[in-house]
Amino acid sequence: RHVIKGARHIILFGLPENMLLYPDLVNMLMAAPDGGSRNDEDGLGVEEPLSCLALFTKYDALALERIVGTGHCERMVKGEKSTFLFCS
Repeated sequence: RHVIKGARHIILFGLPENMLLYPDLVNMLMAAPDGGSRNDEDGLGVEEPLSCLALFTKYDALALERIVGTGHCERMVKGEKSTFLFCS
């Protein structure tokens, strides 16, 4: 796979069919060449968080189950919430 250097944000329109691709994509998120900060108007460094946004529907349940597991998948697909946050 090609490594996208300096990627700060990844947006997935649908989940990958191969469960090993998702962790590889998330691991591609790397710090910016200047240490992960950018300059704002005041000239101070502002830390930009890395992010991965994955959009899915109930029809992506099998691919979602491969990534998060059966229990989490059921709660995510059948739950009332529409947004889920994973932190590490």
